[in-house]
Amino acid sequence: MHTSFQPCGCVSLLFHPVYKLTSNIDVIETEEQVRDYERRRAEKQAEASGAAAAAAASALVYKPQAAGAVVQPVPLAQVQQDNDGKLLPPQRGPLSRAQLLEAAKASGWSPDIPKRRALHEAFSTIFVY
Repeated sequence: MHTSFQPCGCVSLLFHPVYKLTSNIDVIETEEQVRDYERRRAEKQAEASGAAAAAAASALVYKPQAAGAVVQPVPLAQVQQDNDGKLLPPQRGPLSRAQLLEAAKASGWSPDIPKRRALHEAFSTIFVY
């Protein structure tokens, strides 16, 4: 029979180790259960810390790579600097109408927004007496 601690269940309180120990019910058996639980918990912690230590030890090992094996990324464009060494913004050509519409849609804009706003403003200015 599996018993788990449930704070509102009176029957399950009778099987809780703290209740048994404080009420002097099956003290020797309960102490044995507590020691067994502590031993299993210590074993699990040792396994977890051992696995973590092994992973950390393997991560700290230096593994040199063969010369020329690492390929460095190539910049898309040359970095431009002014005479003081400050970076200049990249020079871009004008965007096409399709590129502008795609960028606007990506930011949440849609072509019907101006029409809806104009209708909203037109109807919000009508006063009915």
